[in-house]
Amino acid sequence: MTRQFTRRSALALSGSAVTVGLVGCLSTGLTSSESESLGDHPPADQPATEPQQFQYDAQNTNVTGTSPPTDNSLRWRIRRDELDSNEEMIDGLVARDDHLVVATREAIHALHPDDGSERWRTDPGHDGRTPAVTPALSSEAAYVAWSQENEAGLSALDLSDGSERWRLDSAVLVTSSPTLVEGTIYVSVLEDGRPPSGAIIAVDAADGCVRWRFPTGQMSSTPAVADGTVYVGGGTEGIVYAIDAETGDKQWEFSAADRIHLPPTVVGDMVYIPSSFARRVYALDATDGTEVWSVGMILSASVAATANTVYVPAIYDIKMFDSDDGTEQWTGTLSDISLGSAPVVAGETLLVPGDRAVCLDLTDGTHLWEQTVEEGIVGHEKERAVSCEPVVTDDGVFLGTAAGDIYAIDT
Repeated sequence: MTRQFTRRSALALSGSAVTVGLVGCLSTGLTSSESESLGDHPPADQPATEPQQFQYDAQNTNVTGTSPPTDNSLRWRIRRDELDSNEEMIDGLVARDDHLVVATREAIHALHPDDGSERWRTDPGHDGRTPAVTPALSSEAAYVAWSQENEAGLSALDLSDGSERWRLDSAVLVTSSPTLVEGTIYVSVLEDGRPPSGAIIAVDAADGCVRWRFPTGQMSSTPAVADGTVYVGGGTEGIVYAIDAETGDKQWEFSAADRIHLPPTVVGDMVYIPSSFARRVYALDATDGTEVWSVGMILSASVAATANTVYVPAIYDIKMFDSDDGTEQWTGTLSDISLGSAPVVAGETLLVPGDRAVCLDLTDGTHLWEQTVEEGIVGHEKERAVSCEPVVTDDGVFLGTAAGDIYAIDT
């Protein structure tokens, strides 16, 4: 693949933030009219009636005000072969403006939520190296990760037809879902090298130009962004960084007991850091990174959090903690369900993905309903599994599975 540089500039960052390589515009195939159009979309952190990125918002809260149905009446199911896909696993689902966007490691699909029919399908470049990432949606574009022939990056796809608006060819592996805030995309990447070098980059959503770059060690988590600050876990380094969203300057850092690969969640003045390796959830002060409280437990995925409570998935149960001091409020035991994706707070309920999807009462963990799914390959084993966070909209609940199927549960 040949790189075409439409604009290039270096950005000198003060303090502890340093550049890794060159910072500038590495996108290709962008016209000025497309750039202006992409720049017109509304800020991503404004309230929306539908989720538009990984874990519902830029803060990774996994909270939506939309309530799921009171029972699990199945409206439709799309099987893998109906998607014309050889890929067994659904990596991510996200919905906005009557578009259900589906990511696999083979292609990006846009479906009609009402009946599952396909709007468009495109392959921005997938060679199997792209990790499980969820696209970010503005009102006009889907921002997706791609990898092809030892190169990788981001692409902006037109939400109406899937055509490519720009492509960032940065010779790295994208290791997180993109987080979209006020016209800027924040994403973790892994550069080639021995050992590989991780970083978080800020990319202009209008034209794909890299605004700044901050080194994070090795493979980093999906960033959370709140009140002008980017929070990201530094992977094998076990360090949490708070970075100025505008300049890329480091504000503070916190060292955990072990590696951090799960995404942080920000609510109010608290940052929640789950670490499956340290077997602990940390609650940090968002302003300076001091530890407010922590609890030890075996984690299976990232958390969901509201202003007052934090919901943490363990292996076979889910726990609710008080956000102020970490006091446990209740534990929902889910018998043989194996959790692998983060829970979703939806209205007054909690949706828990695992070997099936379970809907619990938010106040006490009472079991309301569950949806079983067909078996698929997880690792090297054949298992039943909901493979990504459920999406809840006014059109229903949507589940992606390890078998490559999509389920729509009616409202």
